[in-house]
Amino acid sequence: MIRFALTVLVGAALGAAVGYYRECVDGSCPLHPTWWKGAALGAALAALAAAIVRRWSRRKSPPESSNP
Repeated sequence: MIRFALTVLVGAALGAAVGYYRECVDGSCPLHPTWWKGAALGAALAALAAAIVRRWSRRKSPPESSNP
């Protein structure tokens, strides 16, 4: 759970950085026109990616066959 929270925080920080440094002056960028919208998008994408990785890592490997 801590790893998930850290992943979301890092995603939010990266999204905020993108929103801050690549801020649209004329508002033509709908995904990250401000730093806080970039942070929200980054956190959401990081949460989605972390959930997918967590799901894939919990899959059980197929049993090994004991063919001679």
